[in-house]
Amino acid sequence: MPPQKACVFCGRYDGLSKEHLWPKWMGEYLPLSEPNAHISELHSGIAKQLRTLQRRSERPGPVQTKKIRAVCSRCNNSWMSALEEEAKPILLRALTSQGLIVGPSEAERLSKWAVLKAIVGEHASGDHLTPADDRSNFRSMQAIPSYFRVFANMHASTTQAAYVRHSATFSLTLNGPKPSLPKGVNRNVQLTTLLVGPLCLHVSATRVDGAPNGLLDPVRPMACLHPISSATVDLGLIPVLTDIDLHLNSRAIQRLIDHPRVKYGGELPVP
Repeated sequence: MPPQKACVFCGRYDGLSKEHLWPKWMGEYLPLSEPNAHISELHSGIAKQLRTLQRRSERPGPVQTKKIRAVCSRCNNSWMSALEEEAKPILLRALTSQGLIVGPSEAERLSKWAVLKAIVGEHASGDHLTPADDRSNFRSMQAIPSYFRVFANMHASTTQAAYVRHSATFSLTLNGPKPSLPKGVNRNVQLTTLLVGPLCLHVSATRVDGAPNGLLDPVRPMACLHPISSATVDLGLIPVLTDIDLHLNSRAIQRLIDHPRVKYGGELPVP
């Protein structure tokens, strides 16, 4: 029997629930995908080798019914539910209009919801990035870790629900990543792209000392929601993202891997 898993936020072992990547209430706003099934794929590679398919699964139901077993029912039904309720009015406006205007407080609420989805999504494939202390602080204080950045824009793709995550491990020294990777953590950069109806959320995390803050920023226009500024963000003033734009923005980590100055340094040193 496989070992029982703990909640990724509170660490309890009292049974995990399934967290919806897209909330159930969004069902009436997101068109059903055809065929009535969704596919999950895991691709991985070493150094600059092309990533190859490691695992593929197909499950019944549209992609917006995807669930991830990573949190306990207590967290799911308390602070996570409250955080989602705070973001719901903003998400509803995005789902029912051609644009979205958000003030600083709304940008903060939407960013917290996006980071929540990114952290939960890390635990779908076993190669997560966010250390336990930062997950605990996010639970207790909803404090977004300093190495996260969140961007948003509307898109013109016919795909209305999609989730793509890329992750890797980088080091600026031959002695291994700084800060070091805590026990159980094996990545220090990741990029999550989430389509929520006509809204695209771009959540990056760069937990590498000395790396530029904008290392994984989108190359096609998106508004920065976090770190939060005092300005109101009007997504209607930004050119809508095309399918090509979505693809380019989501491949920031692969472009970094392919850069000629990025070299493979061998296996990570054993701590």
